[in-house]
This record gives sequence, C-alpha cells and structure tokens, in this order.
Amino acid sequence: MTACRIARSARTARLALLLAAGAAAAIGQPAAALPRSFVSGSGNDANACTRDLPCRSFDRAMLVTDAGGEVIALDTAGYGPMTITKSVSVISPPGIVAAISNGVASPLGVNAGVSVVAGPNDRVILRGLNINIQSGPTSGVAIASAGTVHIEASSIKGATTDFGAGVYANPSSTLRLHLRDVGIRNFGIGVWLRGDSARIDVTGDRVRVQDTYDGVGVLRNTKAVFRDSVSSGNVATGFYLYNDSVANVSSLVLERCTASNNGTVGVLADPASVTNGPLATGLVTVSNCTITNNGTGLQSAAAGNPPLNLRAAM
Repeated sequence: MTACRIARSARTARLALLLAAGAAAAIGQPAAALPRSFVSGSGNDANACTRDLPCRSFDRAMLVTDAGGEVIALDTAGYGPMTITKSVSVISPPGIVAAISNGVASPLGVNAGVSVVAGPNDRVILRGLNINIQSGPTSGVAIASAGTVHIEASSIKGATTDFGAGVYANPSSTLRLHLRDVGIRNFGIGVWLRGDSARIDVTGDRVRVQDTYDGVGVLRNTKAVFRDSVSSGNVATGFYLYNDSVANVSSLVLERCTASNNGTVGVLADPASVTNGPLATGLVTVSNCTITNNGTGLQSAAAGNPPLNLRAAM
C-alpha cells in the first residue's frame, strides 16, 4: 500500500471515530431545539416532540423548545407539572383538557403545578390549562421571575383551603401579569400578589375566584386592576389590599366586579398594623361593583387601625 493510500485510510478512520463519538454523546441528550413542540397522551418522552412523534410531558417538551416557541397539547391527558425558564407559550386548544395534578418546587418556597423562573425580559403565555391539584399544600402557578406572564382561559383548582394559592406572584424583578378568563377554586388564597422585591403591575379580566379562604390579595408595591371579575363564597375576604411599606405605593382598582357571600369582608383596605406606612401608600377604588351578602361589605381598616384610602366611583 502506498504512503498516500495509508494517509487516506488513516484520515477515514479518524473521521469514523469522530462521528461515532458524536453520536454516542448525543444519546440521551435533548433533541435540537424546535420552534413548536407537541405533547400527547400517547406520546413518549424519548420522542423528538414533533407533531408526528410527540412527547408525553410538558417538562420534556420544554427542554426541546426554542426560546419564544410553543408547546401544544394534541389531546386530553395529564401532562405533569412543569418549570418554565424562558419565553414560551404553553397552549391547550379548545376542546382539549391538558391537565396538571401535582407540583414541582418553586424558588418561592412552595410547590406549584407551574413554576415560572424566567428572565426579566421573558414573556410566558399559559392558555387553556386545567390545573387540578390532587393533594397537599400545592399552588397552581407560582411566578418567581419573568418579564410578562399571561394566564388565559384556564381553570385552577386546589386540594385544600388551608394552604397554597391559585396564582402566586412574588417576583425578583418587575413583573407584568395579565389574567383573562381564569377560574380559581379551593386554595388558601385565590390570587396572591406580593411585590416584596420588585413592582407588580396586574390586570385581571373576567377572573372568578370562589370557595377559597381569601379571594384576591394585593400586597406591597403592587398595582392591580380587576374588571368584570368575581370573588364569591370565600371563607374570609373577597378582595383586599395590604401595604406595610412607606416607600412603596400599592393600589387595587375594581371595575364592574362582584364581591358576594364572603365570610368576613367583601372589599378590605387593611394596613394591618398601626406601625405601617402612611395612608397615601394604599388606595382601593371601587367602580360600578356589586358588593352584597358579605359579613361586612366595605371596610377600610382592621379594627382599631387607621384606615387606608377607600373610594367609591360611579
């Protein structure tokens, strides 16, 4: 064999070894990222998460989906809890029940069916989900960080009114949260908004909270507007604002909302302590709302405490 042929044979052998090594390294690793991935009740997490070869779980599909991409449920099934770390849309089309019945750990110190830990500029969309927690003090959606989160056309049900929140946001950076056509039942609190570290701006349209301990709670450095929404049949309060920071301003605006059949107060503006911030740091505005059959309809402070601002607008 000539020297030239020997050299070519050596190069061919090296190339074969490199290709074999690359294939071995790829075994068990996520497939190339997809702009759109799919899950199905008949899928398998060993699949590529394409339309023809869908995955079985949301968490697996999340691994192979591009930032800014979509995860789509093809049929009715339980798809397990998920952690979201990037811009993504998780979509269950009309007529399909994409169910989540247990939780994963969130940096907020709770378990949640959906844990959002995305970047400060990331946009997350959850549409058409059915979160039905089966047991334990597990929340529905917990948002520790993201730029914008949309929760739309979804049902969120808890296992106990002693613990957990349907939607819990306490972000590390500024958050814009939009709730639309969302039903929440059977949690310690339906919607819990805490701006402990960063501001939260919230809009809620056609949100219905029922059979929780507290309905909607707005706390610290949060500005929330709810329109055409209902908080009814809760053990304690329907809607409440709590602010204990002199530096931060919180507000809750209710337009065409209903607070009814709540055990203690329909709408509460509560500083909770005489040592809290000045009255100007909290404002509740009620406009064209129905407040009926509560223990107390409107209350501007806890007993013995100075009131926050509470105003009614026609």
